[in-house]
Amino acid sequence: MDATLIDLLNEYVEESNKMANKMLLDFNVASKKDFLEKKSLFLEGKVTIKSINKYIFHGRGCRVTNQQGDVLIDWNFGYDENWVGIDPWLFIQYLQVRKSVEAESYSYDIVKRKCEEMVAEGKMYKKYGLYYFK
Repeated sequence: MDATLIDLLNEYVEESNKMANKMLLDFNVASKKDFLEKKSLFLEGKVTIKSINKYIFHGRGCRVTNQQGDVLIDWNFGYDENWVGIDPWLFIQYLQVRKSVEAESYSYDIVKRKCEEMVAEGKMYKKYGLYYFK
């Protein structure tokens, strides 16, 4: 298996988790469950937050930008207690945003295929179209 890809996927999960934990602090909630229960209030603008980041919620996840509008990270909310589920497309975007030299080595199709291989090998599992390390 591609050790570099595994390291990069783990880094993406770790960075997404860090930003999600910062989001909890910014929104003054204690857990993912609390956040998801109150998410509609945030979306409707009924709760004001003070943060240097902007949180843009989309379908299944969140894109975080800085004050200049530069994307810092984008992730899909994960299953159960996982903050992030690995979406190959968002992972590729992450590599491009951070101008990673590896961005040219991996395409959506390659990452998806490698994730499927890791599912078959028992190193990952797939739930609702997202991938997770065991």
